[in-house]
Amino acid sequence: MHYLIGFIKLFYNLRSKILFFFISMVGVLIAHQFYSCKSIKCFMTTMKNYFKLLTLLSGLFLLSLAGCQKEVEEIINPQNEDVISADSPLSDLVKRTSMNDGSPDNIIDKSSCLTVVLPVSVIANGNDLTISKPDDYVLIERIFDESDSDDDTLVINFPIKVLLPDYTEVTLKDYDDLEDLQEECMENGKDPDIECLDFVYPFNVSIYDILNQVSKVITVNNDKELYTLFEDMDENDLASINFPLTVMLSDSTNMVITDNKMLEDIIEDAEDQCDEDDDNDYNDDDIDDSAFVDILLDGTWHISHFTDKNDRTDDFKGYNFKFFEDEYATASKDGEIKEGEWETYGDDGVLVIELEYEADFPLDKLNIDWIVTEYSTDKIKLISEKPEDGVTVTVTFEKN
Repeated sequence: MHYLIGFIKLFYNLRSKILFFFISMVGVLIAHQFYSCKSIKCFMTTMKNYFKLLTLLSGLFLLSLAGCQKEVEEIINPQNEDVISADSPLSDLVKRTSMNDGSPDNIIDKSSCLTVVLPVSVIANGNDLTISKPDDYVLIERIFDESDSDDDTLVINFPIKVLLPDYTEVTLKDYDDLEDLQEECMENGKDPDIECLDFVYPFNVSIYDILNQVSKVITVNNDKELYTLFEDMDENDLASINFPLTVMLSDSTNMVITDNKMLEDIIEDAEDQCDEDDDNDYNDDDIDDSAFVDILLDGTWHISHFTDKNDRTDDFKGYNFKFFEDEYATASKDGEIKEGEWETYGDDGVLVIELEYEADFPLDKLNIDWIVTEYSTDKIKLISEKPEDGVTVTVTFEKN
């Protein structure tokens, strides 16, 4: 669209020069004919024909200008389905989808309208922590989940910086400053951002300034850039997304969008299709591990399968494993007992068991976090939560 607008604008602005060119050419032809004709009759006949030609060319030129002006009006008309005006419903939906989502760190700031700028130092139930990346939020939750009978407390070491929904950065010097922003968010009701759909970047957006008749193409690389682009538009600006573009839905599937109507419909449909996790429980995804723990504590176990880069099942032959209620564990072989610890958690949407034995090979191979993929009264299957040396480790415990 921006190339067409630029060409029309150039043609429109040069209309007087083009008309002057036509008149000049006619003048040159008249002068040439004046010297070529040998009689007054020849000269008058030629002049008459040239004036007819000049009148015809001028008329055609004026008609073309009228057509160009009409085309410009059609392109810049806010009702045109290819453009987005600053006050259009689609503009609002795009901003709500790309504005800053403050819910992932609610366990710290207790507000879905704010994002704490990391790193930040906190004290969780008396434990000093430095939260340097979003993955560290789980450290706070694990401390809170250690007991169901205590009162969980989190102390933030001020000053801190937070991002508002429009990506403005604000420095907070104490809890009073934080509570002011928390109350402002609650007074405005549910946070307006739409979290059940994400744009896949990068893609291009064309912006046309109606007042100055200037167009430009902007490559958008992230939510902040997209939000800022549409937020800065005024009544003299029109935007045109260069389709197709891709969006990711809440179930992680991608959808290709081909026009404004399709984009508006998919954002509206996605608005309430997922849990936006706006409460203060990080990730809102705790798993009840009680059934698994009951099975784990019942009886003794042996390893029937262990594979990393190699099959190491034979290395564990003869070991018997026992798990106790106080998260104490033992591994015994030939009368020798090795002590260890176990812990389960489900704060990432999956059930995980962490094992730690005070022993060398082969028991040290168990000292990682394991995802519980399957369990029954007589079998437990685990895979490593993170690859070890690029390889996913698998282990199966079977009841003796």
